[in-house]
Amino acid sequence: MAHGCIAAKLASLPVEIRSLVWEFFSMKPSFAFVLGDFCPDKDERMFLLEYDKMILQFHISPTYQHKSWCSVESSIIGGNSRLKRKGGAEWPLQDLDDAMRRGFHKLHYQKMKRVQIDVGAPDHNDPGQVFCLYKKCLDLATMLEHAENDLLNLEINLLDSEQARWTWNRQLQSSIIQHPIEVYELVLSAFSRLRNVKSAKFRIPVQLDPSNHLIENMEAKLELEGPFGSNVAPDGDEEWDDRDIQTEKDLLFMKVDLELDFLHGHTANMMRLDRFSFWYTDKIGGESKYESEYERIIRSWKHLPEPPDRLVQLTVLERLQWRHRAMMIFDPRARFRPSAQERHPSVQLTSNAEDVTSIWNPDDWYSTYHYGDWWGIPSFDSVCVFFYILLPRNAEACRQYHVPFWEKLRKWLSDDN
Repeated sequence: MAHGCIAAKLASLPVEIRSLVWEFFSMKPSFAFVLGDFCPDKDERMFLLEYDKMILQFHISPTYQHKSWCSVESSIIGGNSRLKRKGGAEWPLQDLDDAMRRGFHKLHYQKMKRVQIDVGAPDHNDPGQVFCLYKKCLDLATMLEHAENDLLNLEINLLDSEQARWTWNRQLQSSIIQHPIEVYELVLSAFSRLRNVKSAKFRIPVQLDPSNHLIENMEAKLELEGPFGSNVAPDGDEEWDDRDIQTEKDLLFMKVDLELDFLHGHTANMMRLDRFSFWYTDKIGGESKYESEYERIIRSWKHLPEPPDRLVQLTVLERLQWRHRAMMIFDPRARFRPSAQERHPSVQLTSNAEDVTSIWNPDDWYSTYHYGDWWGIPSFDSVCVFFYILLPRNAEACRQYHVPFWEKLRKWLSDDN
């Protein structure tokens, strides 16, 4: 059957039936959206999927849930449809890879009425939620930056809830203790690489930025034409130069990572577990997105007009080395640790507990570091973590991995490539 015939038959159905068809294909959003491309006639295509009346909403929660990144909801508003803000579907997404597999980077964002990102306020009693939000927003921004189609209208909303507000005791939440930065600035900075947005709007509680200067500048940056990296300020204005924006993003990334090491609370424990469990993608010593990001940042230092001072560089390198050492010792399958089955008989690992070079599986970490109602990796300043890492048998056993990793760090710092 020709595509035009399929489209004509679908378009002739009542809107309620078309809604059911939409929901049926909700697990494959790219397929549902491209149904409209089967219609050669623009008016018929809009009648079928009503792109110009469609709102796609990404809901980002500050709470951490394993294999739960964000939820996406589509809705139709206005027009002749008897369904108002209905007729769409919902998709719970596990992570960025899940969104890419489902084809969210291929959607027709340039045809939609609006793409809306709703970000919930973090709880000031659980400071790890700030870092959870930051990571989720970074991943979403990465997907949108590399989407096949530019965004027509983007709206980012910072929302208060009954449980949490963006202000506390009438003061802005400050996220990083040693390196103070307002929570909302940290979260919004995740989207600073987006470009070519026809219209960008940040909607925030007025008390966060009464002057609106920061928000206005961020909106203007997202509306700049050309891919990120192509905008170089001729007058040396660092705020509008993509090179300086990237340098600031890299510095913020390292500050967040440093702060997470010693942060307390449930969400911080889970974020450390998440960082360890996704350190590698295939096997120990294999592909690592986490290491690759640090390699890019460290190699860029020598090309900066004002690189970080020597103390900052050493702090970053030494802490990265410390994390690697802790990760190797806490690895559930490491042969130099008691097996997870010995410590917790109920735990069933999905890989060989005695083979440290076996396939890397994040689920092993989540199966192991779950003790009743307690989850995650404790703060690095906790007594149990400190002494466990320094145990002679553990320190000696991981030396074969520790020394090569330090050599790798030195290579990143000294190489000209």
